[in-house]
Amino acid sequence: MPLKTIFLCISLIFFVTTVNSQINKPKVALVLSGGGARGLAQIGVLKTFEKYNIPIDLIVGNSMGAIVGGLYCSGYTAGELEDIVLKTNWDEILSLTDETKRTELFLDQRQSKEKSFLVIRFNGLQPIIPSSISSGQRVTNFLNNLTMQALYHPSPSFDDLKIPFRAIATDIVSGRRITFDTGPLSEALRASVAVPLLFTPLEKDTLSLVDGGLVSNIPVDVAKSLAAEIIIVINSTSEILKLNEHSAPWETADQIMTIMMQSSNDNQLKLADIIIKPEIGNHLASDFSDISQLIKAGEETAEKKIPQILSILKAKLKSTSFTNDTLFYNTQTTFLSKIKNNKLEYIRFFGNEKLDDAVIENHFSEILHKPYNEAKIKQLSDSLLLIYRQKGYSLARIDSNQFDPHSGILSFKINEGKIKELKFTGNEHTAEYVLRREINMHPGDVFQIKTAQKGITNLSATGLFEYVLLEIQSDENKEPIVVIKVKEKVTDVVRLGININNERGFIGNIEARLTNFRGHGEDLGLNFTAGLRDRKISLDYLVYRIFHSYFTFNFKMYHLFRDFYTYKDANTSLRRWDRMQLGEFRLIKYGAVVSFGLQLERLGNMILEYRREQHEIKEITSGGYSPEKYPFAILKLGTTVDTKNKLPFTTEGMLLSIAYESAVKELGSKLAYTKLTLQYEAYLTLFSNHTFKYKTYFGVADATLPLAEQFSLGGLNSFLGLRENDSRGRQILLFNSEYRIHFPFKIVYDTYFSLTYDLGMISAQPQELKLSGMRHGIGTILGLDTPIGPALVGVGKSFYLPTKVGARTAYGPMLFYFSVGFEM
Repeated sequence: MPLKTIFLCISLIFFVTTVNSQINKPKVALVLSGGGARGLAQIGVLKTFEKYNIPIDLIVGNSMGAIVGGLYCSGYTAGELEDIVLKTNWDEILSLTDETKRTELFLDQRQSKEKSFLVIRFNGLQPIIPSSISSGQRVTNFLNNLTMQALYHPSPSFDDLKIPFRAIATDIVSGRRITFDTGPLSEALRASVAVPLLFTPLEKDTLSLVDGGLVSNIPVDVAKSLAAEIIIVINSTSEILKLNEHSAPWETADQIMTIMMQSSNDNQLKLADIIIKPEIGNHLASDFSDISQLIKAGEETAEKKIPQILSILKAKLKSTSFTNDTLFYNTQTTFLSKIKNNKLEYIRFFGNEKLDDAVIENHFSEILHKPYNEAKIKQLSDSLLLIYRQKGYSLARIDSNQFDPHSGILSFKINEGKIKELKFTGNEHTAEYVLRREINMHPGDVFQIKTAQKGITNLSATGLFEYVLLEIQSDENKEPIVVIKVKEKVTDVVRLGININNERGFIGNIEARLTNFRGHGEDLGLNFTAGLRDRKISLDYLVYRIFHSYFTFNFKMYHLFRDFYTYKDANTSLRRWDRMQLGEFRLIKYGAVVSFGLQLERLGNMILEYRREQHEIKEITSGGYSPEKYPFAILKLGTTVDTKNKLPFTTEGMLLSIAYESAVKELGSKLAYTKLTLQYEAYLTLFSNHTFKYKTYFGVADATLPLAEQFSLGGLNSFLGLRENDSRGRQILLFNSEYRIHFPFKIVYDTYFSLTYDLGMISAQPQELKLSGMRHGIGTILGLDTPIGPALVGVGKSFYLPTKVGARTAYGPMLFYFSVGFEM
């Protein structure tokens, strides 16, 4: 028998033995418990397992363990997971406050939300009690992004991942444990991590799913039922702690959960072969600081367990006649290919549009003219998909891979993830076009994660949905079908707001709105504001987007009055000046406004407005004004760009507003006038807590501008050292600067302290602007960011610098201000 044939026979015998050994290899399962932030120590354990090549054939995870395990099974390495959790802003992801960032809203949406501290939803006349504090949309978006960008996706089974995976959740309707083994991975992780009362339950069919830890925080029996022979548990659950009477609600909830789960945990741990409990002391489940130390503790604890793990593995290997000492082995294709020594001479590929041929050819160039090695090709294929992921093409995959040993040609088809179909579910009352225009993905587009993320953010920002989920399904040809799942909110809303300040006393606001009028995402609202010196009632109809365009429309009818004081200079010395109250009048306005414009994405808008209204100045006490009554027809053209990140206590962004308006006699106005205003403000924050603000406000009008439309100067939000609306005029120039520090401590709520410097002038008639004639003002403000709005206490003093040689600075009185609540 020729030597070559003998050698081939021996090789085949060895191959059969290897395959048999692989079949008999013991199944190793890893069970990851919940534990909140404590669960991040599991990443350190995985790093140690990678270091010692500990094989894992199955992962079962719950809550944070489901996130760590699910992402690991989908192709992330332990090092990549460590990098992700260290760079993630957990305070933002897990925030229980407003889910939608200010910059994600249209301007009109912001203005409505920024006057209220309480929102009550109604089903008819029945108020709806929220099922949770937060919808968890930020968590959902976070998980969507990570699972979509992973190399391995379920199709649709979790057995299709790099490592088979199971996630545990609880159905709060039946009390049953639910084991996820198929479907969207992000959906399973979102359900498993939904802490009751904090995050909205995930609804799936008839199930209402929350944290699996309610019934099974350490699901060892699930691994057992899947024929695992060696079960390793990473137990990061909390210990029972001694709480003080001032413990936060989430700390108390964590303690209750720990007590409830203790008996179940003990029973489950008895089924495990190896238990690794990271030595992280009493680190709270809600504390996402010192993550690197948590991971390090996981590594160190796992290191101590490695001898025991290797001993159990070797014992199991002997009992199953598994003889591969390294626990790893080459595949049969790799082994036989090396024997035949078939060389890879050429690579042929097709289906790529987003990556140039040269990029792909260069990527595989290192294996050309070398023996065919399937393991190396798999490695290069995965790294090619990683290039696609880095460019945002989350659904790219290699569909087929064929090697012709005679020609040495490797052929493969690249599927870049063209969307076959776009579906929407859960929108029972909302028209589908409302969802389609916000998602902005279309059949035939190559799926890109940034586009999907922006679409989900836009849908969430409408305020119409509890949550928005992204799911990828496949047709019979495994072409991607993008499914957007939504859960609609009850859209009949009542908003409440208050403000109390030293100038106007108490002001209350109540607003009733249909926020999904006609199911088209339109707003119909009735607003009533009342205070000691204010009244306003308005009815408005607002269309944020007209069909698929960014054009917007608004119609409003209103009636309001506000009482104002007038002031005059008091008799004082050359070094001191003061202002005294002269009279009081009531400004009454009623009419209607029609506006049409263009949304500048979420940055701002351009608006053309027609306003028809009646003005009346009514006497309360005489002095400093003349009663008047005029009808006005006003055209106004304006644009606003607003990128401020939050209100109050803005830390970054800018505001630019320009408006030109004219009262036109030909349209029915009693008087004609023109008016131009420009406002710009910018914010810069250094070292996290130090914010600098700069603001410029300029306005000018002609001599016919009536009192009701004139500019005003003075007050806590205008010029410290002057009373609110101290002066009125037809020209104004104002510069405000502010330094604000966010204190590292709290006076119950987040606490801020500001130093301000104001420089400005106002005149009855347009005149030459001179720095020497301007008024100066300095002040300080202490602010608290309370749930009902900013609580501000300030003091200010205004002064004039001398304009002549030998003259002295003239100082005004020290004025005190306070304001609690949002500005009305």
